Amino acid sequence: MTVTARRDEIQRHITGATAPAAVEAEKALLGIALSNAEALDLIEGLTPAHFYEPLHGRIWGAIQSRYASGSLADTAILDGLFVQDEAYRTKGGLAYLDALVAVAPGASRTEAYAAEIRDTAARRAIMQLANEIADKAAGDEAEEANAAEILAMLEAGASEIAKTADVGDAWMNPGEMIAGAVERARASRGVIEFPLGIPELDRLLGGLHRQEVTVLAARPGVGKTVGAQAYARAIAQNGMAVAFFALEMGPDPMALRLACDLAYDRDLPCHMGVTSNITLSKINAGELNEGQWEQLSQAQRWAARMPLRYDARPGHTMARIEALSRRLFRKAERHGVKPGLIVIDHMGKVRPPKGHRGDLRAEAISVSRDASEMAKRLDVPVLLLCQLNRGVEGRQDKQPNLADLREAGQIEEDARQVIFLHRPEYYLRPPADTESETFDQRLDREAKLEAARNKLHWIVAKNSHGPTGSALTFCDIAASAVREWR
Repeated sequence: MTVTARRDEIQRHITGATAPAAVEAEKALLGIALSNAEALDLIEGLTPAHFYEPLHGRIWGAIQSRYASGSLADTAILDGLFVQDEAYRTKGGLAYLDALVAVAPGASRTEAYAAEIRDTAARRAIMQLANEIADKAAGDEAEEANAAEILAMLEAGASEIAKTADVGDAWMNPGEMIAGAVERARASRGVIEFPLGIPELDRLLGGLHRQEVTVLAARPGVGKTVGAQAYARAIAQNGMAVAFFALEMGPDPMALRLACDLAYDRDLPCHMGVTSNITLSKINAGELNEGQWEQLSQAQRWAARMPLRYDARPGHTMARIEALSRRLFRKAERHGVKPGLIVIDHMGKVRPPKGHRGDLRAEAISVSRDASEMAKRLDVPVLLLCQLNRGVEGRQDKQPNLADLREAGQIEEDARQVIFLHRPEYYLRPPADTESETFDQRLDREAKLEAARNKLHWIVAKNSHGPTGSALTFCDIAASAVREWR
């Protein structure tokens, strides 16, 4: 839902009212812009889509475009641009533009007219959203959504409208900014607010940060979900609410991975890379003893007390992710629990806005920017998981770098921290055709495999809060466990 709702798109079956409009304000603003181009400097965030009269929107867009490029936009030039526009000719062409200029008020009213246009555009969008939600709520059985889904659509639509409904004065005094930042730093006393709980990595990163996106990227199978779940568990165990969107994996695998992690005992023996701990494969094969089944029951009791919530439904848009997260955090705050973290696993599974579907580059840019904006609006860190391209596979050391990010430029720009996961053990598995491997090659591979056993490298390729570098952690991937290296 956007503020682009037109009069012919708005049904009347809820309000019985016509769509609100500010046509006279649109005329006045166009007249001001044509007679005093510098007045455009007073206007922020007003687009052609905000205008009720489509022709006015097109004229505004042409004026904006020429002004942005440093070119003149007077009535004669616009007349040449719109000479083939049927609606323009119907209005009277050049005479219409001249009339707008002739009755243009003073530039001092510029911001007030722009605000009125934005406000009526938002109200039209609200009317359209209300009608769409009413249709959903009263829909037939073939298309009926449940109440929770309809509420999520309502909140997502309202959030989209709010993005462009108003542009307030956001200037901040630098002295006040410094005072606030220093006070918050002093109050924290060096305590990391959103830690993983692994000292080496927390020292390098300083933890995750409010209002910022951290990208966690790796090739499939390396351990993105395991790493993300380690962060989610740690922050939830610190008493903060976590919203985990598992867009790729179903609820059962996510639940069992968490149970394995919570039940993990680092001191149990491991032989030739085979752990004695509970693993997902052992659970699925029914290879657990009674004591291990009881361990899972205990893990379930621990998990039930954590303010960690999963949404494993596919096809969420970023707007819906934001709406669902906002509702979860509001509910948590009512119970005295602070908002903590949003995890999105992974960005390639987020459903893009309608206008970007099918364009992979546009999809990635849209998700990345929306995640960054969501982090600021909800005042929480966002951990955005990302698949790396195949460039990693072609390197001898298999270590990823920023160029391996899909649509690397935009993702790197929006993220304040970029972390790559590198698990050498993943690349040292036996080849599919074991006969193609010589005896010496097998010995060499197995020696490297033993040296790489349970090592997970967190490569910090971008860090706006400190140095880049690498931290080593222990990872028993079969048991979904990440721990401090020792």
